[in-house]
Parts: sequence; C-alpha cells; structure tokens
Amino acid sequence: MKKIIILMSTLMCALSLSAQVVECAFTSIDEDIDHNKILYANTVYRVEGCIRVLPGYTLEIEPGTIVMFEKASKASLIVERGAYVQINGTLSELVNFVSDQKSFARQRGDWGGFYILGNAENNESGGIIELDEAECEIVGGGENNADSSGVIQYLNVMFSEYGMTGVGVGNKTVIDHIYVSQSADKGIRLLGCDARIKHTIVKDIAGSGYEFDFGDNSKMQYGIAVTVDTSAHRASGTNQLVISNNSNSEYATPLGRSIVSNFSLINPRFCGYTTLNNDFQNSVLYKKGAGGGVYNTVVTGSPRGLYFGDFSAMESADLALLNYSYNTGVDNTSPYDAVTTWPTNCALDIDDWILGTAIGACAQTGNDFYSLPYDLGYSNTICGATPSFLLGTTDLDDASFPASSDLDNGFFTSGSQKRGAINASVDWTGWKIWNEAAFTVCPENRMAPTGIANVANGKTQLSVYPNPANDIAYVEFNTENAGKVTVDVVNSLGQVVRSINTNTAKGKQSIEVETGGLSAGVYMVTVTFENGLSAHAKVMVK
Repeated sequence: MKKIIILMSTLMCALSLSAQVVECAFTSIDEDIDHNKILYANTVYRVEGCIRVLPGYTLEIEPGTIVMFEKASKASLIVERGAYVQINGTLSELVNFVSDQKSFARQRGDWGGFYILGNAENNESGGIIELDEAECEIVGGGENNADSSGVIQYLNVMFSEYGMTGVGVGNKTVIDHIYVSQSADKGIRLLGCDARIKHTIVKDIAGSGYEFDFGDNSKMQYGIAVTVDTSAHRASGTNQLVISNNSNSEYATPLGRSIVSNFSLINPRFCGYTTLNNDFQNSVLYKKGAGGGVYNTVVTGSPRGLYFGDFSAMESADLALLNYSYNTGVDNTSPYDAVTTWPTNCALDIDDWILGTAIGACAQTGNDFYSLPYDLGYSNTICGATPSFLLGTTDLDDASFPASSDLDNGFFTSGSQKRGAINASVDWTGWKIWNEAAFTVCPENRMAPTGIANVANGKTQLSVYPNPANDIAYVEFNTENAGKVTVDVVNSLGQVVRSINTNTAKGKQSIEVETGGLSAGVYMVTVTFENGLSAHAKVMVK
C-alpha cells in the first residue's frame, strides 16, 4: 500500500506540472547543438534538459525570439568553450528566456540557467572552474583573457535558478543590456571572467543579484539591482552585490579584481517596507579575500549598505587591494559594518578606512552617507507596475573617474553624470518586463513589444564590402560623436582573428580590415563604440 501511495503522489505531481505548461505550439530543443543553428522569432522554442552548444558551432537567436525552458527537466542552455552564441535582441525586440509554465504559474527556480563558458584566466587550482548545478556539469576557464564567446544583447532571463552565469568569459565577448529577474539563487554571476558589461538589471533575486568569484577580473558599468518583492529572499542570505576572491580558498592567486561603477542598489525599504525577513542582509558584501572595488554607486533602503563578511576581505581592504569610493548611501539601517575587528595595518578601523581619514594608501575617498530626508531623485514608481527610471531633482554628487585609478581605462564612460545608474535623459522603462508573472509566450495572446528611447549609437547600421571579400574588406558605419572604436573580426569558433583600435571623427567611417590569410568561411565583424554599445555584420571570406 505504501508503494502505491508514493506512486500515486509522484503521478499527481507530474500531472500538476504538466497542467501548468503553456498550451501553444513550440519546437523542442532536446539534443546538443552540433551544427550552426538559428532560432527564429516566428517560432516558440523549448529547451529540454541540459543542452549544450558544442565547440566549433554557432547558435544565433533572432530579435524577438522566445525560448522556453522545461521545468520538469530543470533545463539549462550551456555555451561551451570554443562555441559561439549570437543573441541579437534590440531595444524594441527583446530575446526572452523564460520557463515553460503558464502566466502567473511560474516560480523562481523553474529552470536551471543560461551559462556562457570561455577560456579566460582564473585562480582555481589547475585553472579550471567546475560547477555541478541545475543537474548539469559546467566546466570553464583557461589562459586566454581575449577569448570571445559571442554577442549577447537585449536579453531577458526570467524565473530561473541561476540566472546568467559566465565562467571564464573573455573580454572580446560582447555583453550588454541584460535583464535577469525572479531567480531563486543568482542574477548575473561572473566566475573567473575578464568580461566587459554595460547596462544590466537584476530584479527580485532571492540570493545574490550580482556575484563575482574565482579570480574574476570583470568590469561592469550601469547596473540596477532592485528588490520590490519582499518574498525574494533565501535562508543562505540575500545580497545585491557580492565580491569574493575565491570562495574555496580566499588567498588564492592571482587576486581577482572585479570593478563596478555607476550601480544603483535599491532595497525594499525604499519601497516603504519597514519590516523585513532577516534573510535580507547587505547591498554590497565583500568576502573571501575580495579584490577590486565599487565606485560611483548609490545604495538605498538596505539593512546594511556595505559589509565585510570575513577577516580576509578586511585584510585586502587594509592593503589597498579592495576599494569603495565615491559612493552614496541613503536611508540604510547600517551604512557599513564588518564581522570582526579591523586589521589596523593602515587604517585604525572601518570608519578610518571608509571615511578617508586613514594615513596611508588604503584610505577611501568621496563616500557620503545620509538619512532621510534626502532628495535622491529616484521615482517611487520603481516600486509599482509601471516604473520610471528617469532621474529627477537630486542631491547626488557627480560621478568621479580619477586618473590612474581602477576607472581610468577605455571601458568606463567618464563623461558628466551623477552617481548611480539612473540619469535624467535615458529612461530604462520598457527595456525589461516589469510584470514577469504576466509575460505571455503564446503568439496569439502576445502584445507588441516596446523599447526604451534611443541611446547614442543604439541604431548604428554597419556594412562590409566587398562581400565576399578576398584580401581587403571595408567596414562602413556612421558615428554621432567622435571617439574610440574597436573593430573585431571573429571566426566561427569565437576566436578574434583581427582587431583594430582607432579614433574616429563624427560622421561616416570606412575602416580597412585585412582579410588575406584568413581561412574561407563566414566571419562576424563587431564594431564596439566608446559608450559600450556595438554593431555587427557578417562577411564571407573567399
């Protein structure tokens, strides 16, 4: 009798899962991708199980495509080392990754995650990072920081366990405008990467919104972490931004230096919630020997703004290997704290370090901490169904990008701007799905997609001629402003085979690229602008 009851219980559970699956037609992806493959916007797809894009092949996803992930198999999509992914979302036609459950039946953790694996250096033993999660084996890392895993733009990832995870992603991978929401554990996670990423949002992530680990050296600018749902927490702790050197061995070398700037970390207190579950812990958590730093960031409404989770992270800060400068904290229960007594080699205590009174290289600068009233300039519509991300009248200071600092390089946009990710000219509204529960997969029930206002170079048209090319190709495009551009030619293995860095004037550009000596085949040409946006075109080499 006991066996029959267990069997019936299992059957009822399976029937319950099946009853919640969307009821429109879809195309299954149930085998590893071992050939070049395109997913089209006029078809709904479902990933079933752990599906891998195998080395040597390219997965291309058209703008506006919806890819579902099977809940029953905890499905995940994995771009292996040596494979290439081209996700071509746009401002008006996003690419959406979502569980296969009906609207309002989806839950955090319905499916595994989206994994991008590359060959960048890390500090794990043997130089290889291995994960065993979402019922998939994940292996990444190597010795090539300039590795490219592809192009990922205007992607929404909803109701997964692990969100979007990069393992060993190199700095030639193009990633921008990523929205991850309603994850059970991770939002955007970079492990041993050397990635360069701009314009991201993580919303209602129950674990870590942004996470850096295993000797990560990524740089990110313009990120928003927002929690408007007080059920988005987990017992292991809910933090919006977590930086570790190596969670397995805090003193592993080489030391990771993850650098973020212009983030807005918006916690439930901002939305008026005065009583929170104790799982809600920190906006910024430094731990396990962390290196790098957080700059020009706004932290508001958190139980703790910045927290040092262990002595090894405090040692890094005291040795000037870990930074926190030009940041503004508003209405946080505790603006900053540490788990134990400060090392006292450079600074006397955490106050001495963070307020810049320490006599030594470890002293931070430009940090401000305020209680209410303070005119942050952020709209309270962020807490509702139709948010506005335009900056209003504000008391925020201007962002700072000092010479010879972590921010003094070609990646960070350093023009006139306020601290945080939100400004008065570009509204992020529409470039995401704020009511994810209501998102509709079936085409007959779907509303036309909407996008946010144009941003500089957001609609740049790129052409390559002659095409096919023999020895020389010319890359043509228009620029709205003078500045630096990078032209990369990437083969089908995701390897950058030609790279040109140049300064351009405003107007029409024509850049000569040598294609002689390249093997015959199709190549991706990517032009990356100084503001982090990019344009792409294909060229055939004879």
